[in-house]
Amino acid sequence: MKDKIFSWVETHKKLTQFISTKENAQQDLIDLLKSVGIGPFNDKAGPGEHNIDLDEIDPFTFFCYIYKYGTKKRLKYLQEIAAKLNIEQPLGESGIPSAQAQKVWLFSYKYDRNNNEISRLWSLFNKELKDQITDQDFEDALQIRSTGKTKLTEALFYVNPEKYLPINGPTKPYLKEYLQIDPKFNSYTEYLDILAKVKDKIDIPFYELSYEALKWNNERKKVNYWIFQGNPNVFDFETALRDEILSDWTVSAHKGKIKTGDKVIIWITGEQSGCYGFAEVVSEPYEKTSSADDHSWKVEDKSALKADIKITHNIVDSPILKSIVDSREELKDLKVGNQGTNFSATEDEFESLLGLAIHKTKKQYWLYAPGENARNWEEFYENGIIGLGWDGIGDLKQYDTRDEIKKALVNAYGGKGSKKNAVLANDDFLNKIKIGDVIIAKKGRSELLGYGVVASNYKYDKNRTEYQKVRLVDWKQKGNWKLDFRLVLKTLTDITKYPSELKEYSTYYEQLLGIMELNNDLEKIDPMNFPLNTILYGPPGTGKTYHTILRAAEIIENRKIESYDEALEIFKTNLHDQIEFITFHQNYSYEDFIQGLRPETDNKSSLVFDKKDGVFLKIATDALFEYYKKSKSKEESISNSEIDLNEAYLDFIENLKSSDKKDFKTSSGSTIHISGYTKNDNIEFKHSNSARNYIVSTNRLLKLYNVYSDIESIKNVHNDIREAIGGCNTTVYWVALNEFISFIKSTSNKSNIDEPDNEKYDEIGYESKKKLLTTIDLDTLRKVNSNEVKKYVIIIDEINRANISRVFGELITLIEPDKRSHGTIPLEARLPSGDPFIVPSNLFIIGTMNTADKSIALLDIALRRRFEFESMYPKYEIEGQEIYDVNILKKINKEIIKSKGHDFQIGHAYFMGENKDLVHRMNKKVIPLLLEYYMNDEKEVKKILHTAGLTIEEDSWPLRITGTND
Repeated sequence: MKDKIFSWVETHKKLTQFISTKENAQQDLIDLLKSVGIGPFNDKAGPGEHNIDLDEIDPFTFFCYIYKYGTKKRLKYLQEIAAKLNIEQPLGESGIPSAQAQKVWLFSYKYDRNNNEISRLWSLFNKELKDQITDQDFEDALQIRSTGKTKLTEALFYVNPEKYLPINGPTKPYLKEYLQIDPKFNSYTEYLDILAKVKDKIDIPFYELSYEALKWNNERKKVNYWIFQGNPNVFDFETALRDEILSDWTVSAHKGKIKTGDKVIIWITGEQSGCYGFAEVVSEPYEKTSSADDHSWKVEDKSALKADIKITHNIVDSPILKSIVDSREELKDLKVGNQGTNFSATEDEFESLLGLAIHKTKKQYWLYAPGENARNWEEFYENGIIGLGWDGIGDLKQYDTRDEIKKALVNAYGGKGSKKNAVLANDDFLNKIKIGDVIIAKKGRSELLGYGVVASNYKYDKNRTEYQKVRLVDWKQKGNWKLDFRLVLKTLTDITKYPSELKEYSTYYEQLLGIMELNNDLEKIDPMNFPLNTILYGPPGTGKTYHTILRAAEIIENRKIESYDEALEIFKTNLHDQIEFITFHQNYSYEDFIQGLRPETDNKSSLVFDKKDGVFLKIATDALFEYYKKSKSKEESISNSEIDLNEAYLDFIENLKSSDKKDFKTSSGSTIHISGYTKNDNIEFKHSNSARNYIVSTNRLLKLYNVYSDIESIKNVHNDIREAIGGCNTTVYWVALNEFISFIKSTSNKSNIDEPDNEKYDEIGYESKKKLLTTIDLDTLRKVNSNEVKKYVIIIDEINRANISRVFGELITLIEPDKRSHGTIPLEARLPSGDPFIVPSNLFIIGTMNTADKSIALLDIALRRRFEFESMYPKYEIEGQEIYDVNILKKINKEIIKSKGHDFQIGHAYFMGENKDLVHRMNKKVIPLLLEYYMNDEKEVKKILHTAGLTIEEDSWPLRITGTND
């Protein structure tokens, strides 16, 4: 070779020849990798923990194992392998693409390998050696899960770097921008066409071009950070953001520095000045042309240049106002408020504001006093509001800082104290409370009154005589709950992070809500009320997979499951039935997830399209079919019984009146009794320890029966009954419904009735389900309550790795709860095949994302808007489980947080399990992860290990600790 940095090419040729002899001795390849220190080789017999060894491997994955490491390490391993095989040892490894450390394999885990995946990869390898690869061979390899076009071109490059060029992250922009060659391809033939065009354009070997492309990308300027500032009197920025049409910005300064890829803080001036979003620059500045938002200009557009932007985080409905920014030390130098449109910012300022935005979007829980001694409670509940006093200081929007609020309070009410609680209450009411937050109303320090959800931004109502600072609230519960513990005295308190002292609750707000969600029988509400769309996020080893399995089992069982082993068994039993588990990757597409159309020729040689449904469409169809089954079951029940409900009710009342039975059991096992009947034959019930009568009306009971003709269909007494008939004493209605159902069953002539065949649909095939669903309209399906049908779960591991827009397409909107089958505005779409599609309300989506791979802040905004996010960060104490060497883990994470942030911490799972050997865990798991985090920066990793009190083995590489630590 002319240059030692490419001497690896000859090594690869010889290594490829060696590998070609090992198709029937694949363990030899695994052992060779192990012999030089490469690993791990953990396979899975089922979802969950790694529990078996990998015993088969393909040639491409063999190379990927070597190149998952950093520059020095992979060269060392390649040299050691060459030495063992007595072939030429390389002096460099420039131009070789890296394999993703957590996506090394070109195949799935053993439990998911069911179609000769590894044999098919060997077949592709052997055909490459003979120069016999066809489009069909290439397409077949792409059908293997964990294999995509990028990964496959890299794999072919590994085995023949003179013939192939990887079409990956570094080469795509190089080809497109530098060589003016479109890097897109869909077949092997199209891939070869690209390679031919490259050869025509540039006369260097592909392995050298791979290196040049990498250098070209690295030499491009680093990301700049900007503030794009706008005046709302000149342009209607808020409407443009809400309508999602803001796509460019005027450039009047820094026009030579603003470039594609730069990050932008969108700042709007005026009375409500603040950060309203974040964006990315997607074009260099250019001369002004027309835009979709031109109608938003309030004055003549005099700008000469503008740059296109892509909104990444739209927080127009929850902006970070200047009053918040001014209170943050790290934002004290933020260049906002001056005349102009473009100002420089720092990465720290950008990340700080982005962190505030993310924090603001999380639901918070507030304990609130509706006036002195709750004197305004009835009015606030009736009008659906909360109000704040201190009317003497007027509209809070006139104050930019807490200090200004404090001065106003002192001027209005006198005194010299800090007025800390009053300042906080007013500031929180204006700036912290947001739409979606939960308000828990209290009276004094020992009584709860109800709770609701915030439904509006802050308003100042001049028409009110008092409590003029208001927000709309959708009150969900009202009552009086006496407490045996003391509440905080303040008017308004953020209790989101308060822990609970009771074992059955993890947080204080859950404890308070749990108390209010007890009916008059102290019957607790079913706690299984998970969001339809959830993403669990956190660093590696924090239990995300563990919790997805537990969550999925609890959803389909609709009960709390304490044992993980039980949850895992439920998970395994229902996998590929009520539960699906998939992993996103960079090449995952709409065709994989929803539906693809493949061209074929029929017997007459005419072109037809064969549709292939993806995993999401399949499980969505299965879930929606549950409503069909229940609907048909109800129709058959009505047809068979031919009951006149009004007549049945009259008979039921007469039977009750003539019966000696007066006492009845509630769903929780306590007793209530009939105290009488009204002149309209409504039933009066009374609790055994109460003098109050509760009426069950005829009309509401029959309405309830039409929704729940089977008492077992009611899973949550409080919520299900109220959803069906509105506010009521759900306990007495449950008792009345139970007795009415029992009466109807007992009086039906069952010998002359064909029972509905509830099992006839259980074995029906997927295509038949699709056909049957076309025979029933959505309105009929919506008559079936979601609590009456089975629930389904799709788990999307590494959800952040895929291009969300490409995977979901236009259907991303349909996963929103209110757009689903039983939402308030159900939306139906047409698939590429023309089939109708709607996302059912009994399908739960659980995603996981590794924050060390991609920060939650960088997620596609379309995804962020439609999912609830649950953080999974390291724990240092877990009840009933042991975490070893907690102090060391804490010290390591403290150092990581300082240098890289919270998202790169080491998870507690690395310090749990059967192996208690600290040295083994550190050397085999933790240190390799640290080296990956810090790009093999030996100095930085050593610093972390020393700070944690660990002794490093002298002159070791990779770094190792000794067994003589304190």
